[in-house]
Amino acid sequence: MTKPDEEKNDQSWFDEQLKDAVAEWDKAHAPQTPDYRQLEALVEGHKQEMRKRLWMDLLLLWLVASCILLFMLWMIDRSLLWFVILQASIALGGAAVVTMTYGRRRAGLWRN
Repeated sequence: MTKPDEEKNDQSWFDEQLKDAVAEWDKAHAPQTPDYRQLEALVEGHKQEMRKRLWMDLLLLWLVASCILLFMLWMIDRSLLWFVILQASIALGGAAVVTMTYGRRRAGLWRN
């Protein structure tokens, strides 16, 4: 068991010997915080990049949807049987994707 005087002596020894070295270490390794304007420019650039990407994704979605719609209209005009087969395969594919997506989440849960 240590006496209170010994703890004070240890603290004063630590302060005398290492306080300056620790302060220099902290000063040398302090993180550099960026300027407020740099952070604002970074955020604004990221927002613009995300808007551009979202518009490109929306354009691609509309392009693919219009191609699929035109193909389906052409197919229904040619043969009703192939149109029904295409619709059924699309529905089964969608169901498979949903099952695989949500099936993975449930497989990872802890069971009691």
